[in-house]
Amino acid sequence: MRLRALIAVSTLLLIAGCGDSGDSEDETTGAEETTTEQPEPAADAEPLGPPEAKESIKEAEARIAKAVASDDCDVVNELIPTSRSQLATEIRCEYLRRLDGLEVLGSESFPGGGVIDYQFGDRVLTAILLVDTDGLYHVALYDPFNPKESVGTKPAKQFDAAADAAVEALADGDCDAYVATLHRRFGRGAAAPENQICDLVEPNQVQAVRKVDPSAEPESLGGNGSYAFYSLGTPGYNLTLVLARQTDEGVPEGVEPLPKDAAEYAYVDAYLTNRNAEQ
Repeated sequence: MRLRALIAVSTLLLIAGCGDSGDSEDETTGAEETTTEQPEPAADAEPLGPPEAKESIKEAEARIAKAVASDDCDVVNELIPTSRSQLATEIRCEYLRRLDGLEVLGSESFPGGGVIDYQFGDRVLTAILLVDTDGLYHVALYDPFNPKESVGTKPAKQFDAAADAAVEALADGDCDAYVATLHRRFGRGAAAPENQICDLVEPNQVQAVRKVDPSAEPESLGGNGSYAFYSLGTPGYNLTLVLARQTDEGVPEGVEPLPKDAAEYAYVDAYLTNRNAEQ
């Protein structure tokens, strides 16, 4: 029952995030901001990259546990990535509170991100974290579909090609190519019909990066067999890209199977995580 309730809450959140006041608006706004505010980079300037973490992953575990146990949604929603502040709603609060009381099985960090595996009945729920502008880990989203732990698994090189394909699709504004790379179980591709997914393609933050630096490519930050993080940006700002593996292996009864052409190693989303105050 708890798994069904969690999936229901996740779906509600995703629907809210894909609407006019959700993630799609945030991505459009982000593209406008980065396009209009950032100067052309110097020829020898390096991309900014994600911020350094000001806490350990273990400290993040404790802080997240304390936050999700709170009765105050303002406290809980502080875990939302700072670039998605418009998602600070009761729905998001309830989504995050589903982590309350879950046993931590393991965690690991990478430059710019990390994951925490939780025991979730006879399954594993994985929180996907970003190191944000404040140097703290924020909960981007979570994956309730894991049959086993992700922490400690061997990094999957297949994510490299998936990240490249997603960036090129977004840079080109190619909806068909974008859909072909998209994670369909959670994130932007999970709830919106395909004819609405195309609304997320133009404008977008990747296009804003390429306008400033046409040679910008995703740089691997690390990951494991189920999740991967990439950096894409300019000397003025950084996007952290999240990718995840999706499969029908061991999914709970009642969960719709993936489309036959769904990518196994798939793009989830991009988050604005760092800015250079001097730019």
